[in-house]
Amino acid sequence: METTELEKSQTVSEEQKSNNQLIDEIIQKVLDKKYKIYFYCPPLNIPSGGIFTLLNYAKTLTEAGYDVKVIYEPREDRKASYEASQKARKAISIYEKFNPDWAGDTAFGIKIMPLGNGEIKFTDNTTEQTEVLNLGPEDLLFIPEGFPNIMEQTAQIPCKKVVLCQSWYYILNGLKMYGKTIVGYGASAKSTTFLYQCNVSNKLVDYIIDDNVYKQNYFSPGIHIPIYSIETLKIKLPDYIIILSWNFTTEILKKLETFREVGVRIIVPFPEIKII
Repeated sequence: METTELEKSQTVSEEQKSNNQLIDEIIQKVLDKKYKIYFYCPPLNIPSGGIFTLLNYAKTLTEAGYDVKVIYEPREDRKASYEASQKARKAISIYEKFNPDWAGDTAFGIKIMPLGNGEIKFTDNTTEQTEVLNLGPEDLLFIPEGFPNIMEQTAQIPCKKVVLCQSWYYILNGLKMYGKTIVGYGASAKSTTFLYQCNVSNKLVDYIIDDNVYKQNYFSPGIHIPIYSIETLKIKLPDYIIILSWNFTTEILKKLETFREVGVRIIVPFPEIKII
């Protein structure tokens, strides 16, 4: 039995109503502060300026009435695990607990949650139930700039993600630390200024793509990053391409569509940070 135009219209209307209702619910949660704000934090129990700043953000939002948690991935203490396993004659994992007492009052009152799936034991002989990261479209996840692996791991989580970035150097350096290859797109005066400002060298960006034949097969001034044509991408695909001529982002994304389809990620630095 065929669906009539009236029935199709009613179905579309119901879908629109459902979508509008969902949007209204999300907006209301935001207005009522009924959404979660998570800060991903490396579990360092030694003084760190970056972690102190992150904890300070979390503290301020907590005091403002928001549902805030600092989340971390527990690190296994291999020595403690080995000793416990030898004593019990079975495999036992012991973890280090993130306890930023060094931050003083800034850390007081902040909810700190270890990520995982089950109960774990810490070196202080306490146990704690870990939680799986569960965020909705209205929730926020703050990620420090030096953890691109976390950005990748949470790419499919439908929340809003905010990168706490003091310098692009740390983002690119973090990618390099995980063995990723990075190239740029756009060898303009603007891109050279940007790379200088962020202290980015040819150790972080392997080469730059530019469509101007008069720039190809030369080097960027001062930084000495080689400049090639887009055909170079077909020889060996990079993991990431950072758009250095961000005023032409739309046009460049169209040129890179075929490379995105095979897994190349695109970094857009301005006007807001995006990894697509």
